[in-house]
Amino acid sequence: EEGEPVADMIFATCGIDNPFHYEMVDIASLAMALGYGWDATAKDLEADLGLEPVDDSMRHDALFDAKRQLEVFSALNDRIQNPENYR
Repeated sequence: EEGEPVADMIFATCGIDNPFHYEMVDIASLAMALGYGWDATAKDLEADLGLEPVDDSMRHDALFDAKRQLEVFSALNDRIQNPENYR
């Protein structure tokens, strides 16, 4: 199905249900909804959201990346939930 997350398509192709039981969120789309452009980089978002800079050697470590994505999502979600704090 068009627009279906890649992980779901892979499981479906193999004839099994996705065992993770959660919905995926595209952080880039969420950022765009808040006015960021497609050209915004992870570093741009992190700086604008007030997150501590990270050593580039840590990027692309699966556990680190997952935790960092949670931090970025949480900061973006806070802007959605509390827009009065970001005018």
